[in-house]
Order: sequence, then structure tokens, then C-alpha cells
Amino acid sequence: MNDQVSTIVVNTIVAGSIGAVSAGLLGYVVQNRLNVTQFMNGCLGGLVAITANCFAVTTPVAALIGLVGGMITIGVEELLENLGIDDAVGAIPVHLGAGIWGTLAVGLYGDPEILGTGLSRMEQIGVQLLGITVCGLWAFGMTFSVLTVVNRIYPLRVTAEHELQGLNVAEHGELEEEDAKVLASVQVLEEQK
Repeated sequence: MNDQVSTIVVNTIVAGSIGAVSAGLLGYVVQNRLNVTQFMNGCLGGLVAITANCFAVTTPVAALIGLVGGMITIGVEELLENLGIDDAVGAIPVHLGAGIWGTLAVGLYGDPEILGTGLSRMEQIGVQLLGITVCGLWAFGMTFSVLTVVNRIYPLRVTAEHELQGLNVAEHGELEEEDAKVLASVQVLEEQK
């Protein structure tokens, strides 16, 4: 506990709030409708983006970081949709997209005296880029390696039938009222084939 705590709290709240608004409004422009999930993911994107630098930036800069973090969240979400990559909860846009932005923002906007690294701004940006690269290679490399082995032993992809049923029904035997309606619709479609 020191005198930085109040700045950290304010910057975190501001970045998350501005991230929510920027993502919600950008989502509205892109999809022509308000989407609560985009507001929530934008808030998370703003929070993720400010995490690495909340102690070393001013509050207006925290607002900018949150604004861009929320917008990046929507941009990456749209990119994944266009590439046909399924991310049901928006983890990649929030944590990867806004996380990379927030890590770079340390070098771009962090007060060198507060950071205390002794690096110039360009050197700090270089270190941040190196960190992003190393973390990305490690996380992707390890995950890909482990999941490749697991997939050979126990296939990770579900069948098309289970996908249509929903995994809560197919794998867990949970059938709620809404699930029953969907399952009945799927069965009707199969009978019509």
C-alpha cells in the first residue's frame, strides 16, 4: 500500500468503463444493433489493456488505453468471425487482442521515471515487443503441442450431431426447457431429410 494505489484504482475503473462504451458503440456501428456482450467484453478489454501500465500512466492516457482496448476487442471479434474461428466467450479478443495493446502501451505511454527500467521509450517498446513474442511463442507452442497429443488419444472435435444437440445434452445429459425445444427442432429437420 502506497500513494500509487489511488491512481491505479482510478485508472483501472476509467479504462474499463471507457472500454465498455467504445466497444458497445463500435459494435453498434458494425452490427447496427446494441449487444450487451460487446459492452461486457469491451469493459474486460479495457481492464486487460490497462493492467500492465495502470501505475505508470495518467488518467487521460488510461482512458485512451481503455478506449483502444475496447475497440481492439471488437476488431478481433469481427476478424475471428470472418475467419470462421469459434470463440464463444470472446477470450481471444479480450485477452490476446487487448492484452497485446496494453503491453505495448507500457512502452508507448508509461512514464519512464515511474517504470524505472532505465530504458529509452524505443528500448522499452522493443522490450515489450520481445515479451509479447516470447509469451506468444511459449503459450501457442506449448498449447499446440499438448493438444496435438491429447487429440491423438482422445479426439477433441465433437460430432456434427452432438454439435447440433449441444454439448450440455450430448455429453452431460442436461436437458432444459429451451434445450428440449431446440432438440425437437433438430429432430424434425432430420426427419424431413
